[in-house]
Amino acid sequence: MNNYSYIIKYIICLCLLYISLFLISNMEKSNVNDEPFVLNLHDIEKRSININKNDYVVEAYYPKFNSNSITKEMKDFVYDYINDFIKDDEHKSLNINYEVYFNDEILNIFFTIDNSLNDTLYYKSFNYNLVNDDAAAMSEYELDYGNIITLLSKKYSKNVVDIIKSLSYEDYNFKFTENGIHIYFNSDLFDTPYVPELYLNYDNDALIDTSTKRKYKIAFTFDDGPGNYTKDLVDTLKLNDSTATFFMLGNRMKYNQETVLYVINNGMEVGSHSYSHKNLEKITEAELQEEINSTTIIFNEITGKNIELFRPPYGNISSSTKGKIPFIIIKWNIDTEDWLYRNVEHTYNHIISHACDGCIVLMHDIYKETLEAVKMSIPALQEMGYDVVSVSELAESKKIEMVPGNIYRSFNNYNLPF
Repeated sequence: MNNYSYIIKYIICLCLLYISLFLISNMEKSNVNDEPFVLNLHDIEKRSININKNDYVVEAYYPKFNSNSITKEMKDFVYDYINDFIKDDEHKSLNINYEVYFNDEILNIFFTIDNSLNDTLYYKSFNYNLVNDDAAAMSEYELDYGNIITLLSKKYSKNVVDIIKSLSYEDYNFKFTENGIHIYFNSDLFDTPYVPELYLNYDNDALIDTSTKRKYKIAFTFDDGPGNYTKDLVDTLKLNDSTATFFMLGNRMKYNQETVLYVINNGMEVGSHSYSHKNLEKITEAELQEEINSTTIIFNEITGKNIELFRPPYGNISSSTKGKIPFIIIKWNIDTEDWLYRNVEHTYNHIISHACDGCIVLMHDIYKETLEAVKMSIPALQEMGYDVVSVSELAESKKIEMVPGNIYRSFNNYNLPF
């Protein structure tokens, strides 16, 4: 009986010990959760993983923090990616690096992964709320997603915007800086040859991050406006850090003066396309002068500036007629025929397949399909190494001084002027 009593007492003591330890542990956890998670740069260690085999090479880095849970998540992510990588039988290399940003409220770890098995970089970000030591939802930072989508819709084609609209929070990768947030998407989410990258400052003004080095130039030109889509085209060009030349009709300038000013005030170039789009080879001398002079006067009255460039309607101009034009005459060497097909994919494919350094592209700013094709074309051209510019900027970049009365189809080495 005494032995039994001793055993009962022993069990009770053990239970009390476990209960005490449990209560102490919970008290410590409670105290940790009540206090901000303190982090500073001196607490972060850079850990490396280097593997050099005959058929693959790995160089990877991840951060070690004074938080075991955060460090474990970083380490697990990197090791899981490496394990998936080495399963492939091809000769390959993998590089994983990271950047860390934090302030009093958030910790942001942004991984960049260069995997030789893929043609593009892969991104992954982790965001933590330092007050609660927990994963932070981006909604806590009150990002204006509606504003982001609105601005994206001016830059990118509808199919790209629709994809972004359908993405979940996990598909956004954020890199925080002192002044704003970079937003990256991974290429496997898109069925297009380009992937949007955004920069959002802390005032929620979205800008486009254009870091690609470009060495070629191509001019976009738009005829027959100003029209219903001219302002949207200007917005698209600006958001893509691009310019263009708009060859306008005098009779449309007259009734769309606000649009003319919008084009000029946003850094675009305006040339004359005659007053009413008459074929210059089928009108009288007096009618010819009226077509030219009326547009010149209207443009000057609206903007206070003078016309310098002229594009003949239908591109039709004879040697005798060009001598009567007091302007630089601009034709083209890439005709998208957007007026004929009125098809987004056709216009886009024609531009991309015919693009060349110094070329001049003909389009029209009176068609919605052309607007959508431009939204697709500029990012794709930029990835191909092209800047999209106005006619005058293109000539200047090629160190060509345009002369009134001369006709220019392009500004490459084999098509100047006549």
